[in-house]
Amino acid sequence: NWNYNGVNPITNASTQNTFFNTSFVFKGNDDQGKIIVSYQLSLQKVNDVDLVEGQNSVDLDFSFINMEFEALYGDLNTQGISTEENTIETNFFDADNEIGEFSYYLDDPRFKIIYTNTMGLPVLFTVNSFISFKDGEEEKLTYGDDINLPAASFNSPAVQEVAFNEAIKTLLNDLPDSVRLQIDGVIDPDDVANNFVTRQSAIKIGYELEIPLKLSLENLLFNEAFEVSDLDTEDVQSIMFKFNSVNRLPIDVNLKAVFLDEDSVVQEVLFDGLLLKAGQSGQASNILEYITLSDNPDTAINELKFLEETKQIGISIRVATSTPVDGVQSVEISAQDQIDFSLAMQAKYKAT
Repeated sequence: NWNYNGVNPITNASTQNTFFNTSFVFKGNDDQGKIIVSYQLSLQKVNDVDLVEGQNSVDLDFSFINMEFEALYGDLNTQGISTEENTIETNFFDADNEIGEFSYYLDDPRFKIIYTNTMGLPVLFTVNSFISFKDGEEEKLTYGDDINLPAASFNSPAVQEVAFNEAIKTLLNDLPDSVRLQIDGVIDPDDVANNFVTRQSAIKIGYELEIPLKLSLENLLFNEAFEVSDLDTEDVQSIMFKFNSVNRLPIDVNLKAVFLDEDSVVQEVLFDGLLLKAGQSGQASNILEYITLSDNPDTAINELKFLEETKQIGISIRVATSTPVDGVQSVEISAQDQIDFSLAMQAKYKAT
């Protein structure tokens, strides 16, 4: 009931009816493509107030709210779709301060685009742009033919994977800064009449980039530094340094150890160019070095003087050769492959 006392008009009033598990059939006929709503309006005069033509009215509006379809069947028409531009950063090592400049060649990178369709309509996908960026310049990449993905069945999605392994191998070994990918599509490109979609229906486009560490290397350098406490050498006659390193990498490396002051300035080189051979067939190689420095009163040479300014000890590990067979043969590095090292000091004090 909506009341009007002749002075203050009502604002709004509404009523709702909920429909569950209701089917609608539209067959393209204008007379059938409608929902007919019948209602009866009864007016009752109150307070002896007469209606005034042009001033009093009743407005009725009918609409659907919160419509959620479980499924749609029939001719759903052709529609265009478009993905956002995706950028893949490929300057993998630029942000790593512990690795110096070096060159590498990836032997087996893998890249694929995965198309998934769970709708009862076919989809045509087109790679609209596949562009690499390097030093502010861009280069368009070859991306092959369009992908025709068939309609999915109710219980089985349509999936297709397209590999770009050779293209990504060439691309990544050119050391680009990034790669941009954008894909367009057309749903039901042939305008097939008998289609369906459900609440779970979707179109998904994804990509996978795998970079197994199967590669050749040149000038790869790792730097590691660790702090040491103040070293008092006033009563020290000599110090023996014991350096032990185990190499599980399939490449030869050169090792260097230096003593640094608080500003990371080199005070002394303990050793340089110490060759540690590659691990072979799952077996690690090992090196053990003893180095003794002393304060010799007979010669007035104090090899320990630099330790007073030493605040850090730095270890550098550099690939000695590009890879086996002078870089022609690539190597594969697994998660278990690593280099371990330790440096111990044993002091001998002056007799007093």
